[in-house]
Amino acid sequence: MGIILCDRHLPFQQILATGVGTPLGSEGKKSSSVCQVKGVDSIFPPFDQFCSLFWLVHESPKSCKGISQTECKYIDDSIWEAQPEDTGRTPFLAFARSRFFWAIMVAHAGQNYGYETLMTMLPTYMDRILGVDLKSNGVLSSLPYLAMWVMAIVFSIVADRLIRRRLSITTTRKIMNSLGQYGPAVALIVVGYLQHSLVLTSAVFVLGLGLNGAIYSGFKINHLDLSPRFAGLLISITNCVANLVGLTAPMVAGHVIHLVPSIENWRIVFHIAGGVYIFSATFYNLCASGKPQW
Repeated sequence: MGIILCDRHLPFQQILATGVGTPLGSEGKKSSSVCQVKGVDSIFPPFDQFCSLFWLVHESPKSCKGISQTECKYIDDSIWEAQPEDTGRTPFLAFARSRFFWAIMVAHAGQNYGYETLMTMLPTYMDRILGVDLKSNGVLSSLPYLAMWVMAIVFSIVADRLIRRRLSITTTRKIMNSLGQYGPAVALIVVGYLQHSLVLTSAVFVLGLGLNGAIYSGFKINHLDLSPRFAGLLISITNCVANLVGLTAPMVAGHVIHLVPSIENWRIVFHIAGGVYIFSATFYNLCASGKPQW
């Protein structure tokens, strides 16, 4: 959704920071408390109501009656001046043949697998291995996502400064993505050996997901680098595939720990997710580009 809105509404000279960690971080404590009192079904309606606000967003600046013609022209000119000439056709075959597009696809899929492993299995790990009660679990499980949100903003500022200092967009994207995927990979591999320390385990998870925030200045924004015109389409393709891959994460984890939920099996779960992160980050570093293509 964010990339699609950027494609139509945001001039390239402006700054956009991710808010992905805000609901995950702020609602973790509230959700655990509400769940104890009213049950799990009471958690979801507030999120549904919040998402309904997207219906109020206009299709484009031109369709918004409250915007001035000067502002509308500024946004429109800024968005389209950097794009190749419109041929009237969508280059699906060029997408499929582009290693730059596949770099984003693999990075996105790897991110979703690792992220879904953490998001779905972290509370269970806190409960079964570390013995954290439900209310405390909500607080501790939310801290890594708050760290991710804060660090995503920090890394975006760093990335902008690197680009302003003449570092290429391609190199900047690869540096940010390396921090964003190698970081949580190391955290996932290490955390399986810290089961006797709640403080160390929590600190490693916070550090790992904090570093994961760098992906928003890595592959996550790379669709716009390749093609501002088709960024919405590109993100829809990679997001669809990545979500399908992400769905397998809790299935794999459940299969591994279902019969014997020992710390050894939890290490296998974390090592698999860490390995996926490492593979996707390495593939991205070998194949990605920040130069406009279509």
